Amino acid sequence: MSLTAASTSLSAGQSTIVTATVTDGSGSPASGQALTFTLLENNSGATLTTLGLGVTDNSGQALAIYKPGANNPTTSVQDTIQASVTGSTGLSSLPGYQALLL
Repeated sequence: MSLTAASTSLSAGQSTIVTATVTDGSGSPASGQALTFTLLENNSGATLTTLGLGVTDNSGQALAIYKPGANNPTTSVQDTIQASVTGSTGLSSLPGYQALLL
């Protein structure tokens, strides 16, 4: 699984799309996989909203919107997002989770 963000440097009030891409053991997209997006570290007071049902599409992708908060508006802070797959049966090479620092 990979986890990417359209932008990795944001100001309070801005937002970015976070994409989790899940593949099977042969590298093919794994559709129908339930994902959970979590803020492991939330230093900014951010919000993280999963789009749709949090299930991978035919491209193996699931999306969330990350929006940093304004807990420290004059200080640069870092939040950590994690995506994890539940019920990863048959995905032998899939890590249990992937983290992304924003």
